[in-house]
Amino acid sequence: VLAGHIAGRRAGALFENGHCLRLGARHAQARIAGWMRRAQIRRASAHSLRHTFASGLYQRSRDVLLVRTALGHRSITSTMVYAQASAEDVRRFL
Repeated sequence: VLAGHIAGRRAGALFENGHCLRLGARHAQARIAGWMRRAQIRRASAHSLRHTFASGLYQRSRDVLLVRTALGHRSITSTMVYAQASAEDVRRFL
């Protein structure tokens, strides 16, 4: 469903209101919470979905700047929380 929603778009807000304006963070959170309730997903939030996305993107790319851009962070310090080495990573370099 999401792929169809963003098909052909290169930029812009993922979520828009009825006037094609970007939704605010709280409005987007409310919509996501409603969709999760309807899908009977109980142990998730908009924040946990964002965190899962960022962690997965970092694990696949190993590019903290890419994650920073994808999340819209101004400061790289905010993004560094996703740049955690796994136990497997540590073993590989020992």
